[in-house]
Amino acid sequence: MWKAVVALIFNIAILFIAANGFAQSAQKIDLLKTQFPETNAVLAVNKEALTIELKETGLAITSDNYYEMVYLTDHVNEYANKSIYYSDFSDVANIEAKTITSEKAGNKTLKVLNIFTKDDFGSGIFYGSGKKKEFVFPGVQEGARSVLSYKEIIKDPHFLGAFYFGSYVPVINGEYSVTFPKEVKIKYRLLGGDTSGIEFSSKPNKKSTTYTWKVKNFPAMNFEEDSPPLNSYSPHVVVYIDEYVFNGQTVKVLGEVKDLYNWYYSLTKGVNDKEDEGMKTIVDSLIKGVNNDSEKAKRIFYWVQDKIKYVAFEAGLEGFVPRNAALVCSRKYGDCKDMASIITNMMNYAGIKAHLTWIGTRDIPYTYEDVPLPITDNHMIACAEINGKKLFFDATGICTPYGFPTAMIQGKEALVGEGENKFEIIKVPVVPKEKNTLNDTCTFTVENKILKGKGKSVFTGYKKLDVFYKRYAKSKEEANDAVKAFIYKGSNKFNVTDFKYDGLDDRDKDLTIDYDFTLPDYAQVLSDQIYVNLNLDKSFGNEEVDIHNRKTDRVIEYKFINHHTSKLELPQGFNIKYLPPNDSFHDDEFGYDISYKKENNSIYCDKSIYINQLLLQKSKFETWNKMISQLNKAYKEVVVLQNSK
Repeated sequence: MWKAVVALIFNIAILFIAANGFAQSAQKIDLLKTQFPETNAVLAVNKEALTIELKETGLAITSDNYYEMVYLTDHVNEYANKSIYYSDFSDVANIEAKTITSEKAGNKTLKVLNIFTKDDFGSGIFYGSGKKKEFVFPGVQEGARSVLSYKEIIKDPHFLGAFYFGSYVPVINGEYSVTFPKEVKIKYRLLGGDTSGIEFSSKPNKKSTTYTWKVKNFPAMNFEEDSPPLNSYSPHVVVYIDEYVFNGQTVKVLGEVKDLYNWYYSLTKGVNDKEDEGMKTIVDSLIKGVNNDSEKAKRIFYWVQDKIKYVAFEAGLEGFVPRNAALVCSRKYGDCKDMASIITNMMNYAGIKAHLTWIGTRDIPYTYEDVPLPITDNHMIACAEINGKKLFFDATGICTPYGFPTAMIQGKEALVGEGENKFEIIKVPVVPKEKNTLNDTCTFTVENKILKGKGKSVFTGYKKLDVFYKRYAKSKEEANDAVKAFIYKGSNKFNVTDFKYDGLDDRDKDLTIDYDFTLPDYAQVLSDQIYVNLNLDKSFGNEEVDIHNRKTDRVIEYKFINHHTSKLELPQGFNIKYLPPNDSFHDDEFGYDISYKKENNSIYCDKSIYINQLLLQKSKFETWNKMISQLNKAYKEVVVLQNSK
């Protein structure tokens, strides 16, 4: 457990330092270095105090933040830059930032004089209300400490946020508190893995109550490749307002899922509430002569994918309120909410029941029942009732076929709005591995040391979409190189001499790539024998997990099956001297099969690898590594051909 990371003697010493305001001395810096030998800095204090008050105009919510970092080496320039984030739903004030130099440098106080305000839209957002205050702590070096305090004004009670006890450096003292009057009822959730080391206390008085959560000596959090989202394993607390009494009336905010949905419904109930003849005309032209709802829905979905360009807007409540379908249609662009709006509107005109639907992508681990808050979702799609089933439509996936969810929402809860006070929570299905396949077959001969042959690769489901997105919005030459990368074999000398593909831009067709290739210096020729490794594809050969150092599970984008068949036509006058044994490894979540056979005058190597899980958990690492080790041994097997003369 992380709460037992350090020895008792160091805990006592560090608490003594904290009690004395982290005043620097060479002795105390040395003590921190001894306790944290592999880090360049520690967060001595990370504190946030949320205050909820009830005034004549309603709720007043502020948060006082205090941050103090101690630098243990001179390799700390990356920590000098600091940003404070806010938006239309909040503001910041009373920023005080300074560096106190080391004892050796005279314990001087260097104030931050220049604070810059910048837009912060985030990746993929064309326009939003995100802002940040940006500045640099001066004089950051070994033995110094930077100190920051500021006040945050929270304008909307739906957005209180979350407090994370961990950071990218060790945290010696972390503290979060919320003070609220007796007229306000709050709820909270402790989330993110092991929270047993978080101490909770409640302190009531006549007019208010204060809840406090504290941690001591929290180790640095690990950020690893393909990790689950930080909020799934980094301990944090989420506080939210259930209800409050104002002027004798009880005002609901966010206590349960129904409260969240009712708020969402209040924001969207006016969307597409009037008929639009232009939209109806477009729908009529799309479904003319079509009698079944599946084909109608497909035509509408594909039309939106083709005609409406994704452009994200997240300014204030624009991040929550879809625009009317007619406006989206006339502009020919919109964000996920706008695409959901136009899909539902067009399907309703076509006689198909369709609903606006809220959903969190897979980088949000919460369920609606556990966390009935806006932080549980970050995306909007459409849900339609077709032939007795509810199907999900996400047009932000510009080439996603009908019936497929985008990979980023597989297995996630969807909050389907079906009218006032009427909603349903439905889990988006996970696409089975059999629908996401690569089937590659190549036939080749050996001439001296060179393999020459032809191949065909067929991609389905998300495998096809991988190829599509790799070549999307690139020049012709770059697109061709991107496609060729998916048929790479053998070694870096693999050369595609000719290729063509079919079905890449047709959502309802599999993608087929036909190619001719050469592979120089691949076969080994010794005297009267030829050695050929028929495992031209060695995928997953370098995928062993570092069990001793990795701390988090590994996220897998989607389930799949890769199937490769290599057919070697025997050179004239040669027979088989050695044919490798068949090999396999089977687990419910992953596995492979490799088999060899001779048929007529050819040798076949047939290999299938499957992944049947979206998360490789730490408990499966040892089994996974066992498979990879066995697979690598199988990859080293070679066919030996003997000259019969």
